[in-house]
Amino acid sequence: MPRAPHPKQTHAISARVAPAGRMSRALRGELQTAGRVVAVTLAAPALIYKGIKLDDGLVLAIGLAVLLWDGLKLALQLTDKDKDKPAGAAAAVVAYREQRGAAACEAAATLA
Repeated sequence: MPRAPHPKQTHAISARVAPAGRMSRALRGELQTAGRVVAVTLAAPALIYKGIKLDDGLVLAIGLAVLLWDGLKLALQLTDKDKDKPAGAAAAVVAYREQRGAAACEAAATLA
């Protein structure tokens, strides 16, 4: 018996596709890196060139802003030393376990 689509889904094909929020962190990071590489190597230089050629200060400023912002983010992303550390709530749990010890965590888990 086929599964009925969610009421918010527009067609039956989308019922078989994973929701957008289910993308893995590794894949999301790779896509962000690829997007920033494209922005720094293609989009920003094109905007800067067009801003100079057309004598348009706004396009030039946007190109420089994209180059600086994405260039810095790309450099930080590629040189990140803490890639294996968990983020968000998982990092808080790890820090709490390191600080209080496993016994305190087990006691807290039994209370919850």
